[in-house]
Amino acid sequence: MQGLHPFPAFTILPNPALRPEVARTVEGGVNLRADAVMGPEDSLRAKLAVFDTAVDAFIDMQAVGPTYFVPAIPGIPASACSGRPGRFPCVIPVRSYQYRNIARADLSGVELEGTYDWGRGFVSLAATHIDGRDRATRESLLTVPPDRIGTTLGLRFLADRLIVGTRLTLVDARTDLPAGSRNRATKAYGLVDLFATYAVTDRVTADVVVQNALDRRYRQYRDALASPGLVAKAALSIAFATR
Repeated sequence: MQGLHPFPAFTILPNPALRPEVARTVEGGVNLRADAVMGPEDSLRAKLAVFDTAVDAFIDMQAVGPTYFVPAIPGIPASACSGRPGRFPCVIPVRSYQYRNIARADLSGVELEGTYDWGRGFVSLAATHIDGRDRATRESLLTVPPDRIGTTLGLRFLADRLIVGTRLTLVDARTDLPAGSRNRATKAYGLVDLFATYAVTDRVTADVVVQNALDRRYRQYRDALASPGLVAKAALSIAFATR
């Protein structure tokens, strides 16, 4: 794989010597399914999984070469910044990246999912934790995402035709990075989303979603730019056939 990232315009270098990964995984889990837990119509579903993986020739993206500057304005070619580093619009410092093999990598993690539904509403929880490191250097792997917890609360009204709810997402900071990529560290953040779905008829459904309702400023891991603030969306879906 090679090419130019669209924005910011850093270079992705090819690596014809890249080898395939070979992984050995030990995984265990527990599934829980229960009905009529606190009432005659409620249900509980939960799943817990734990894994430990050793990977030979793990493929990770690594920063290579010196730092250089690219345009801060989309659409301007990176070649325009030749000979004028640090001068507008060439003010974004970047490095080239390349997919490379790590001789041996260790990954381990925990994933949790659960949903409780009591008929008039539901609440769900999902959480992930993954730790991945180069066995030789004990540096964290660049492609490992930060820890994340998400929970959703929904309530049903009007004979279950209307569902309104909220979603909370908490993402941990990602600061333990390889030496050449520490400028890509991100801070922890939390997001609140609101949503509503109304079944107008059996064939027509209206949806409204408000993402990042508190208009928080944040940047997702491995993104170069900040993510959008408050975003509101509305949709009307019409089914012209039953199947």
